[in-house]
Parts: sequence; structure tokens; C-alpha cells
Amino acid sequence: MGSISSLEQSHRNARTIYQITSEQGYAIKRSGKIYEKIIVKNGKPAQVKVGGKAATTLKGRLRIR
Repeated sequence: MGSISSLEQSHRNARTIYQITSEQGYAIKRSGKIYEKIIVKNGKPAQVKVGGKAATTLKGRLRIR
């Protein structure tokens, strides 16, 4: 049980790109896989993309500072 995440980091054109894949819910037959891509320029997040497929169990808001 639990969740699995993997992180890939690359550097291109003075920016850092983080790509994260997260999976969970297989043990309770509510599987999901989420993909996150974060582009960091000058030490600050410049772009964040999130997508994937999952069973919705909670809704909310995320504030990034």
C-alpha cells in the first residue's frame, strides 16, 4: 500500500525542469497516475503543468508562493 513517485531532473537553457510521476490507489482498486512538470528559471517556478487520471476523493486549492 502507499504511493510511488519518481523524479526526473534536467537542465536546459539556464532553466531546470522537474518531471514527477505519482501513482497510488492500486491496493484499494482506485488507481491513479498524475504527471507534474515544473520549470524553474532563476531559482523560481516559471511554469507548472499537472495532468493525469485519478479517482477524485478530495477537492481543494493549492497556493504557490
